[in-house]
Formats: sequence, structure tokens, C-alpha cells
Amino acid sequence: MRNVLDFNEEKFAVKKVTAENTVRQKSKDIELELERITKAIEKFNTEETNSSEETKRLVELLSSLREDLDKVGDRIEHLNFEESLLEREESVFDAHPDGIREMQPFQQLWETAHDWNVKSESWLNGTFRKIKVDEMAEDISNMWRLLFKLSKMFSDTPAPRRMADTVRTKIDKFKRDLPIIQALGAKGMRPRHWDRVEEVVGTDIRPDEDTTLLQMLEFNLGQHLPKLEEIAVSAAKEYALERTLDKMKEDWQEMKFILLPYRDTVMSRLSNLINIFIFLHRIKNLRM
Repeated sequence: MRNVLDFNEEKFAVKKVTAENTVRQKSKDIELELERITKAIEKFNTEETNSSEETKRLVELLSSLREDLDKVGDRIEHLNFEESLLEREESVFDAHPDGIREMQPFQQLWETAHDWNVKSESWLNGTFRKIKVDEMAEDISNMWRLLFKLSKMFSDTPAPRRMADTVRTKIDKFKRDLPIIQALGAKGMRPRHWDRVEEVVGTDIRPDEDTTLLQMLEFNLGQHLPKLEEIAVSAAKEYALERTLDKMKEDWQEMKFILLPYRDTVMSRLSNLINIFIFLHRIKNLRM
């Protein structure tokens, strides 16, 4: 029995040593991987470009590095578990949370730059009538604010700061045309509103299915902006009224009007009903 116990103890000791060596090797491998990722992140301190393709490549590289960091996090968690089984002190890798913190502003910068390239291209060369102006304005505002924040964050790092300022300058240039876009893209613009626009501008600029935003901006409508905004406000109010009437019509779809006798006559109630139909008919004509 003693020989069996000694044999098993020796066998256990050998396996423990092997396991400890394996754990130490895993720790070294994690350190090497973190060192590689850290050096890759540091290179972004000098990156800047005006190329859309290069911007896309850098976004993909950052995404890949973030995935690698996430995988390292899983490896660290598994390593710590094995260390606890071996009653060893858990390894701590400061480079892992530091790498995540250092990467975040670079990801925000390059993803925003790529987002601007993609969306501005889509807005300018896509169909004007399909542009969701409110969403576009919100996207522009969010991107501008983030780039302003990043510009300050990178105040001591010239290349990424210039990159943030460059994209923000492009957005500033685009924002100068935003009031015109919002006026012409207002909800509720009907043929009658475009007729009024034609009277103001002096030519028919109503967009068709193939008209792009870039083509609309070529009319240089800045001088007509106040009057165009008046038309847009009018169209928006009428649109809101139309939506209310549509909701009312939907609510009344299953409603039945029952005329009850009133002092041996229904004329009083019938008169009120006729007035309602006349009102709805006039509203319908207004929407044409």
C-alpha cells in the first residue's frame, strides 16, 4: 500500500510540475501577445490619411486588434482559473486594460472618419427624395461633437489631432448647406409647395427619382433661404395636420353614426353630420 501511495504522490508531483510549467508558458505567451497588440496600437499615434480606402483599412485593423484583446481577456480568465487550482498567485496583466483604454479613442476617431466618408458619399450622390433629413442632421451633429472631443483628447498627439480636425472641417463645410437641405427636404413638401419654390427661385427645381443632393446644391439657393424656410415651415404644419386627420380617419374607420329622433325630427343631428362631411371634404381638397 505504501508503495502505491508513494508512486501516486510522485506521479501527482510530476503532473503538478508539468501543469505549473504549462501555466508559466501561457503567461509568457499572453505577455508576448499583449506586447504585440500594444505596439500595433502605438503606431496609430502617427497615422493620418485623406484616403477613404486607407481609412477603411485602419478601421478593420483596429477592429481586429480589439478582437485580439477580447480573446486575450478570455485567455487571462482561463489562466487565472488554472492558477487558482494550482494554488498559485493569479497573474495580473496591466497591459490588457491599458490597451483597451488606449485603443478606444483611436477606434472612435477612425470609425467616425470612415462613417463620415460613407454617409457623406451616400447623401451627396444618393437620391435626394430618399434622404431622411432629420436622421442626417442628427448624425452630423453627433459626429461633429465626438470629433471636437477627440481633437482635445489628442491635443498632444499631432497626427490623430490633425485627422480629427480635418474630418471636422469637412463636416463644417457640409453643415453650411444643411439649412437648405432641411428646407427642401421638409416633410410634407407637395406639388403646391414646389410651385411656390419655383416662384421664389425663378426655375423649377423639384427633384425627381434620379435627382441627387449634389445636383440640388448646385442651384446655390443660399440667397433664397429665408423664403424657402417659410415654405418648409408651412409644408411641415400642413403635414402635421394631415397626419392628425389620417389618425382621426383610422380611429373613425369602424365608427357608426346613428341618428336618433329629436322632437319628432332628425334634422338637427343630420345638419351637424352634414357639416362634418363638408369639413372633411374641404380638408381633402386642401391636401391635393
